[in-house]
Amino acid sequence: MQDIPEDYAINPIYKSIADEKSIRSGVLAFRGFLSQFFDYIVANANLHDKPKPNANRVWGGINFTMDYPFLRDMSAVLMNIGINGEFNTNGDALVLSGDELQGVLKKAKVSTAAVYLQYLTDCGIEFLGIDLDAEKPKIPKGSTLEVSYPDNTAMLIGLKIMANAQLEINKKRFKAGTWACVNTIDNIFLRCDHSALGGEQTELIALINNFIKPFPTKTQELVLKLHLRLLSSGFKCETTTGRNSAIGLYLLYAYKKKPKFVMHASWVIGITPNNCGIMIDAKNASKYPDIVESFPSDLLALIKTGTGCSHKPAPEHFPLETTVYKFIIEGKEYVKCSSLCSNNEFWIPLTDLTNEKILVIEDWVNKELSYLN
Repeated sequence: MQDIPEDYAINPIYKSIADEKSIRSGVLAFRGFLSQFFDYIVANANLHDKPKPNANRVWGGINFTMDYPFLRDMSAVLMNIGINGEFNTNGDALVLSGDELQGVLKKAKVSTAAVYLQYLTDCGIEFLGIDLDAEKPKIPKGSTLEVSYPDNTAMLIGLKIMANAQLEINKKRFKAGTWACVNTIDNIFLRCDHSALGGEQTELIALINNFIKPFPTKTQELVLKLHLRLLSSGFKCETTTGRNSAIGLYLLYAYKKKPKFVMHASWVIGITPNNCGIMIDAKNASKYPDIVESFPSDLLALIKTGTGCSHKPAPEHFPLETTVYKFIIEGKEYVKCSSLCSNNEFWIPLTDLTNEKILVIEDWVNKELSYLN
């Protein structure tokens, strides 16, 4: 989670929920609740989370569905309460249909929704309209649930605001009304990312700074420098959080037009909680083998051994020559994938940087950009 300033931009679409002062107070209260929520998750994760080994994911990403199912299901229940709940006349509780909540969560394979409501009571949330003390609690058919948070009613405003902010981001990636649109959870909701409330007004540089803050100064400086270098060369940038409830930030770059999807990007900078790296579109690498061979030994080893993409597309749809590029090192070819798919692990690390590595990466980027039309 991040620091939240006293004043920040709020898109008018959220003002139908509450006024700006109430929104800011609610977002702060929701962030406070999340601290307690995460403490509970950490304390109980060993009983519930069973990460899948070798799970398919975008490089460096933490994937809730695969890595932390308990956190993911708890969050899905919480977010859908925020999306579907409407304030009662007193404004101190969210009211929603039990059938609607159960239906949405079943599509996300959260079949024991009532059990997760029971867990949320340990975090201070109260539910009226369901007997959670029963041996096997169930959400009654035709029921109406009333959700309250006695410790700080303002939290419900923040919950609803941030759930809808996540939904608005999802609408740009998934068809409205699909389970993925309603249930995909990434940075916005669980990091209480207030900057998402500003919509298009949010500065990209501020967003990048927020994500790279945990990394060393050299990494922060190089990420920003590479980002600005690509923009100055005519690239447009779009952001995404990866796929399948992954957490992190991926900066997608395409020449002269903004990439709408990952597959449209030619360069990518990825910033996740445990990694930071760049996918260089090195399609001209075979033209400067002398420069490649002068790279530091660990970078050369990465080029030789980096797995790249294990997916082999059908030639009639994606000819091999359009999806790969080649390195020539001491007369031998090393083929890499040019797309950001889940299996592509050929990333150039932007962590543990020495001055030599920084210069090499910058020179390499400049060399590739020199071939632009």
